[in-house]
Amino acid sequence: EKILMTSCQNEVCCALVQKACWTALEAHHVDIGCRLCEKQLAMIEASCSNGGGVRNVERHVIALTQMGRACMSFQQKTSVAQSYYSRALQLMEGVGGGGNSPLQQLYEIVLNDLASCYEAQHQFSDAEHLYLHLLSLLKSSPDSDERTVVGVMNNLAVKCEEAGQLYSAIDIYQQALYRAQSVAGEEILIGTMMSNLGRCLMTVGNCIDAVGMLEQSLTIMRKWRQGDHPDVAEALKLLSQCYQSCGDLPKATRLAEEAVSIIRSTRDLHHPQVAIHIDQLADCCHDGGDADRAIILSEQSVAILRKNQPEARKHLGAALNNLGMCYFTKNMLREAITTIEESVTLTLPFLPKLHPSVATTFYNLGVCYEKTGDMHRAMELYRESLSIREYILPVHVETASVLNRLAHCVFQQGEVTECFQLFLKSHRILAQVSPVSEAMAEACYYLGVCYMKRSRLREAEEALKEAVRIYKTVYPAGHPYITRVEELLHHVRQRTYGY
Repeated sequence: EKILMTSCQNEVCCALVQKACWTALEAHHVDIGCRLCEKQLAMIEASCSNGGGVRNVERHVIALTQMGRACMSFQQKTSVAQSYYSRALQLMEGVGGGGNSPLQQLYEIVLNDLASCYEAQHQFSDAEHLYLHLLSLLKSSPDSDERTVVGVMNNLAVKCEEAGQLYSAIDIYQQALYRAQSVAGEEILIGTMMSNLGRCLMTVGNCIDAVGMLEQSLTIMRKWRQGDHPDVAEALKLLSQCYQSCGDLPKATRLAEEAVSIIRSTRDLHHPQVAIHIDQLADCCHDGGDADRAIILSEQSVAILRKNQPEARKHLGAALNNLGMCYFTKNMLREAITTIEESVTLTLPFLPKLHPSVATTFYNLGVCYEKTGDMHRAMELYRESLSIREYILPVHVETASVLNRLAHCVFQQGEVTECFQLFLKSHRILAQVSPVSEAMAEACYYLGVCYMKRSRLREAEEALKEAVRIYKTVYPAGHPYITRVEELLHHVRQRTYGY
């Protein structure tokens, strides 16, 4: 503050102010950090008004970049950050920056930051253009910073992930992780790469590898981000999601509770990240059967995200989807449909049509309409969800779940042939990814019913025997589902063998 008051512009003073700005932001003193950044930028712009050559441009660009990062990372003001980064690029291009100029490394950093900014605003084509330009520069420079290369690869992978190109994203994340592990002293970077790769592996259903990656990431973050830190909270949240996908709800809930506790202690209570972590805890509570607590938490999350529009619009769509399913569980169907339809309205403009989150929202809305008895609308939504799932994740347990729901609706309409084909396709998927599950048992049961209606009694018997075996594995003895299938199996055997 004293340096800024004296308008001192020597090398040492500039370096101290830059360090002070970032230290304040990293310590979550956002107001202090942003105030220092703004004062420093104003001072530099006043001194640069008469030119001053490359050195003054460099200082000016660093100050603009620091302001951009403050807005982007700590204030969630992506559109404001974009304006700072754009000004920085214009300054450098005005003095021949980029290529092999003295400002090349700084030029690469600003390109990377601006591309990240475009991506945060879902301007994917603009982000891709900048990433490709940046990679071209990095490949042509023998002195490129390896950390920057990893960062660009990471952001390209994020773009692929957002576009639903999940296996391409996994491949790029793996390459980025390999390169990060070759850089000495970059444990945080390695932990971040492991976190991103684990998240993507979880999305495609590879929970075993995902858990391994996310556990390693959490260990690194706990070690190198000592004490409560947003990076630790993020690692806990992702690991919670992974254990939730694996069915370990007690562990998932414990991790989500800890993540919420940390994020609340390190961020303003109305920060979007607080809402996102609360939403994960709400989702765990919902899946664990505590629908009342889930609704309270989910409504808190939605309320915070509504205050952070438009930057948090995508996250609000996801939170509304989860809240809608909480209402559905409590049989509040009107509220569920209204809430999930708002989620669709918010989500579709910001995500590619072929994206897992879009498929999930269509599926959840279909479940709600099916419960109201509107089978026609439910089947339309299930088919929309299925068309996305089959394109991006053809062999996945959630694809099979959509097939099962659609087949069930088709069966209710008396379309036995289509029902049979849908359950057969689901059975083939589940045989590869989840052979002992409720979804597999359901597919076997309805295949048995379809075989019986076609008088293919031996095949009906085999399908029903498999259904009984699986139901006995996943449910306690005497469960109504087991009884139902055993009674039908007895009926099939009577018709086949006369006993």
